[in-house]
Amino acid sequence: KDVLDGEDTQEPKAKSQHAVTDDNSGNSVEGSHSKKEKTEKSDSESEEALSEIQRVPLNPRYRIHKCSSACLSNRAVSSYKGENPLKIPILFHFQRRHAKADCLSKSLDVHYKAPCGRSLRSFQDVQNYLLETKCDFLFIDHFSFNTYVLLGRNTVNPEPLVFDHDISNGAESVPISFCNDIDRARLPYFKYRRASWPRGYYLNNLSSTFLDSCDCTDGCIDRSKCACLQLTARGCRKVSVSPNIKMSRGYSYKRLEGPVPSG
Repeated sequence: KDVLDGEDTQEPKAKSQHAVTDDNSGNSVEGSHSKKEKTEKSDSESEEALSEIQRVPLNPRYRIHKCSSACLSNRAVSSYKGENPLKIPILFHFQRRHAKADCLSKSLDVHYKAPCGRSLRSFQDVQNYLLETKCDFLFIDHFSFNTYVLLGRNTVNPEPLVFDHDISNGAESVPISFCNDIDRARLPYFKYRRASWPRGYYLNNLSSTFLDSCDCTDGCIDRSKCACLQLTARGCRKVSVSPNIKMSRGYSYKRLEGPVPSG
């Protein structure tokens, strides 16, 4: 019997039978015995994030309904600036669980539990849920079905000779750190920009040949329409070593399916 209650009428897929571990606590089992890594966050911010996680119901029961924006948690997105992007769904009352598909399975699968109790077992499920709820603060990038990814894992690293917590100076939603373990050389001064800046170009000379973008509203999942995916596919075909070798055509749910030599 599935330990995730009340979903037999919604999803006929194979259910996860034994929830072994989850990422919905401050630390994972593996990381609980290791020393916590040093961060630049204040204690109050860390405690607030932890209290948010601890208030999430352990087993939200699913009731048949049509998902909408009412299924999402109300929370100021800006309050989670600097958090691990993969932890943000947890702070918005999603749950990430590791479980076996059935009693005969040896490997663990990952699935998410939405705040309304709906199970999300693949990127397609996540994409459908985000579209149905018209979510504008969570994206497919915030989810991972990689069983080796543990959100609460802590690592102990030697103190670097030079460390800069955030070279973007707050321009990015997640700090970009710089570490130098070899010598005491620091980065030369530079101005960090989030957007592309065409050095040597006049602004009125910008064209689609310099910046290629798309107008997708479905998360860039249709390769026949997405200009970005088509650009990657064209570049991949040009550098193909052998026509007999089938190479990756780029991204699937914003993840590369394999190495792309053309970039």
